[in-house]
Amino acid sequence: MNDSDSPTGCAWTTTPSHLNCSTGPTRAAAPTLRPLASARSPPDAGFRVWTGPDDLYPHTILLAAEAVYATKAQGPGLAEALDRALRRAFWFQSRSIAHRQVILDVAGETAGVDVAALAGALDSGRHRRDLMDDHAVAMTDAIPGSPTLRLPDGTTLTNPGITVRWEGPWAAGYPIVDHDEPDVYDDLLRRAAV
Repeated sequence: MNDSDSPTGCAWTTTPSHLNCSTGPTRAAAPTLRPLASARSPPDAGFRVWTGPDDLYPHTILLAAEAVYATKAQGPGLAEALDRALRRAFWFQSRSIAHRQVILDVAGETAGVDVAALAGALDSGRHRRDLMDDHAVAMTDAIPGSPTLRLPDGTTLTNPGITVRWEGPWAAGYPIVDHDEPDVYDDLLRRAAV
């Protein structure tokens, strides 16, 4: 999904890479994961591990991602605003963004989002195909990770300015940021705006 309505004026692409499209409940391994702590995130940034009941942990983000796609049709920047609000609801408030009502509640807290229109779009499923098409691309080597930035000149960068390694076994360990160069984004925005 390309959102040229980004506040930076640059094309913004949201690609769903890890939707977990399972047909039933899954065991919540992620509540035990430690959040990624980067030099850019001060201790008071608010990120935290899941603090809600394990049975409310979002086993999928499929409907939340579909809500972001549906909101794009409502106007400039709204998809980006809802995406940000849903991420904050999950990472800062331990809200279960897998549930329709939670998604609609978060949308209601997001300025400019027409919640009734969003509910209708989710109920009809009219944006699911676009989401699944992008998901199919994300499952290839075209999108190596998140975040991946694609500049107008065709350059593709994954996690620019950050070097990360994994500590411990997969899904039981946690990522460690070895190097963080936040100034890289100033240069990338200049390059993208040309």
